[in-house]
Amino acid sequence: VLEGERLEYFENGQLKEKINYKDGKKEGEGLWYYENGQLEEKVNYKEGEKNGEWLNYYDNGQLVRTRIYKDGKLIETITP
Repeated sequence: VLEGERLEYFENGQLKEKINYKDGKKEGEGLWYYENGQLEEKVNYKEGEKNGEWLNYYDNGQLVRTRIYKDGKLIETITP
């Protein structure tokens, strides 16, 4: 059962993924990065389900879209 912070890295040593687990489920903020170090996705979890904003970014840092989730269900998609 996964518990606590989980970090994954690219071969070049750059952080690829950072996510927290509680009782084997994703909990809190999850971050995914491009190999160049730019943020790719930022997702919020509650008891393993997407909850709140899910932000997607291009590899240059520009926002692609925002998705809003509640209890794992997509409520809204916003594109800039």
